[in-house]
Amino acid sequence: MAPRYRWKDPEGRQTITTIVKKLIPQWKNGLHPFQHQFVVLVLDGGQGLCLTATSDGKSAIFAVPIIVLVEMSRHPELYPDLPVRPLPIGLVITPTKGLAANIVLELKKLGEIMECKKWKVVCVDPEHLRVKAWREITASETFRANITYGCSDEAHLIKEWGAGFRPQFRHIGTFFRGRLPSSTLIFGLSATLQPGAATNSVCKSLGMLGDTVHVLRRSNERPNTQFIMQALAHGLGGRQFPLLLPYLNAGRKTVIHCRTIADVFSVFMCLWNCQQPGPGRLKRVQMYHSLRSSEDNEKILQLLEDEPECQIVIATIAFSNGLNVKALLDSIYLGFPDTVDQLWQEKGRVGRNPDTSARGIVLYQPSVLAAAEKQLSAPAAAPSPPPQPTAPSAKPKRKRKVKPMEHAEALVLVEKTYREQARLAKNAKQRAAKTASKRRCEVSSEDEMDEEDDDSPDEEEADERSSPEPPRAKRRRALATVTNTRMMERERPAGKKKRTVAAASQSVVAITETYRPPYRISRRRAVGND
Repeated sequence: MAPRYRWKDPEGRQTITTIVKKLIPQWKNGLHPFQHQFVVLVLDGGQGLCLTATSDGKSAIFAVPIIVLVEMSRHPELYPDLPVRPLPIGLVITPTKGLAANIVLELKKLGEIMECKKWKVVCVDPEHLRVKAWREITASETFRANITYGCSDEAHLIKEWGAGFRPQFRHIGTFFRGRLPSSTLIFGLSATLQPGAATNSVCKSLGMLGDTVHVLRRSNERPNTQFIMQALAHGLGGRQFPLLLPYLNAGRKTVIHCRTIADVFSVFMCLWNCQQPGPGRLKRVQMYHSLRSSEDNEKILQLLEDEPECQIVIATIAFSNGLNVKALLDSIYLGFPDTVDQLWQEKGRVGRNPDTSARGIVLYQPSVLAAAEKQLSAPAAAPSPPPQPTAPSAKPKRKRKVKPMEHAEALVLVEKTYREQARLAKNAKQRAAKTASKRRCEVSSEDEMDEEDDDSPDEEEADERSSPEPPRAKRRRALATVTNTRMMERERPAGKKKRTVAAASQSVVAITETYRPPYRISRRRAVGND
């Protein structure tokens, strides 16, 4: 007999809210509206893509349906007549073992999902889907009767990695459609899948075609994360990285993203040598890459969360997708990522706690900015003429193919750099204006003080009569005035010399009459005999 209600009905939606409130009390506000909307889609067997920011809670979309179905199968008398499965199971395809382990850890925190029989949510990487064991699993009648959904986590990697070093990502959709029952729901999750051709390519790869595909797209902006771009003064081939030190000396937990394992080791040695000797030296800086065992990498994630002395982890691209470490506050990328998706994913590793203030920092080479400007300023490429026949050479030289920069990547780099330069110029202008204003205030204050200190002539005469200046001091002042006048005379043009001499004579006479020394300073001596 068919169920009376569907999950999209009010009874189904209320059931989801009730079960989540009962079994996951730590979610005080329950599901977000977008999570609730997509969970309903999953339980009703729809297909689609959920595209929202990192740390928005995409994991709940594949965890909550299993929690709800398990609770319904345990206590069917407590809930309305809705579609259920006796032993629901979900399959999640993850890009790395580290992400799979991190997902399992997050599911354990929910508690309820791990109290049922084991493996209610199975996480596996694409390469393992080819082994014989998975052919046997997908042929099992029990598995086929209870499989609820197939989920591709970090779905943007189907296009990004599938065309390059991990081609098995291109076959995720083939596995879903060929090895799972036709009624199985298929959906994808991502924070950085661009609209247009990229989204259409992923939908086609997963076999989601037609008008029945639901695409839930939200902004992937992170309000609590500052985006900073800074140009390097040198290349990345050296052994010193001075631009890292100001960020690391802040004491914030930081992940440094590098292109290769060799770069990871170079940065590690640089930071190792910069530290003071001591027991904390072994804990403060760690490395995370594929050459380390899964156990070691999991331990590093745990240290970042729980160990105050563990501050810095230097990682390859293995750390860039999906990992949830709430203690991280700064993300630094040496160089510029190959795609905008990778840039946003790596920036999304920090600030997972919305109450914190995080930073995403990109240290790029000036040559990368020049290439981006050239690409954006170049006109549309005209069709190239057919090649002319030439004499065969002895051995043609192979030219290294340079991968063109992604258009969105060039836009982000150029726009952000220009905005940063404009911001710095504006700040410099404001600082200069403040300095000038402060200087004007100081000069004005000095003038006021001088005016207050200046006495009127009557007061000066009264002061002289009350406290006469010693004769020797008066003579020194008069001679100093004459000396200054003669120096000014030498510096001025010859045409003004006579006027200067006359003015000096009058000044000396005035000074002589004012101070009235007991001896007489002759006019001839005052003016000079030269």
